Amino acid sequence: MGRDTLPPHIPPLSNSDPQSTSPGVVTASPTAGALTCSTPSTWVEILEIPQAVAGDDEPVEILLIDCQISPGTGERFSRSVEILNSIQSVQDHAQVEIVFNGETEAVTVHTVAIHRSGEAKEYATDTAFAIVPFEAHLERQAYDRRLKASLLLADLRPGDILEIAHTVTTIDPT
Repeated sequence: MGRDTLPPHIPPLSNSDPQSTSPGVVTASPTAGALTCSTPSTWVEILEIPQAVAGDDEPVEILLIDCQISPGTGERFSRSVEILNSIQSVQDHAQVEIVFNGETEAVTVHTVAIHRSGEAKEYATDTAFAIVPFEAHLERQAYDRRLKASLLLADLRPGDILEIAHTVTTIDPT
């Protein structure tokens, strides 16, 4: 994407159509340590994505950072939309990682999409993510119960718009 062009309009994420973002629709209550793909809950307010500023020379243009917490359940919804303008930013964002407590939390991924030339390609499916132990404190040989859901985006290119949205739900382990 040249510095004088704006990204194409990005269709908004929806929480009204259960088939709109991913084929892996949740049909049961989440289980601790689980990752599923579905649309956001109805309490989530889906914000429009603002247009980029033409001529921004930053490696990453942040179009939207959205964090919402459900007052009733404590669910945490997060969404980011960024334009990756350099090779380095593509390399830095090619590995999507979501860290969560494997004993008390579950993750619902709503979208991991690459927007390019007016088209969106969805990568979030129930089987796309590898879930591995989070290894933050290997030098201390400490196990901290966190898991990392990881997805490699091999087709990411400079000029792409990367959209990621997910919700973390706390599960009562008793």
